[in-house]
Amino acid sequence: VMLILANILVGIPSTYNSAIIIEKYLFRLLPPFVLGEGLINLSLVALLEEVLGEPISPWEWEVLGRSLAYLFVTSAGYMTIVIGIDSKGEISAFSKWLSECLCAAPQLQ
Repeated sequence: VMLILANILVGIPSTYNSAIIIEKYLFRLLPPFVLGEGLINLSLVALLEEVLGEPISPWEWEVLGRSLAYLFVTSAGYMTIVIGIDSKGEISAFSKWLSECLCAAPQLQ
């Protein structure tokens, strides 16, 4: 839905600038949008190769590179958020256990 909305907004001259800002700073934080954008770009590679007459790598920034980079960064961010929510009471217990282990470790001379 977001991908269709972004494409419609880009196609309307009066909403073009707003669409670019929304697409760059809001929609690209959502993995389904980025995945859909990457798949659409990948599907256009064969057509562009035939029209332009030169090979295009699917790993180029404009094809899949940007989408994969955003997916990698957001997956790390979302993973951190999920782990933080899941273990909000256990973090203090882990740090207490870690400090006990480090303090109780034998000292080498």
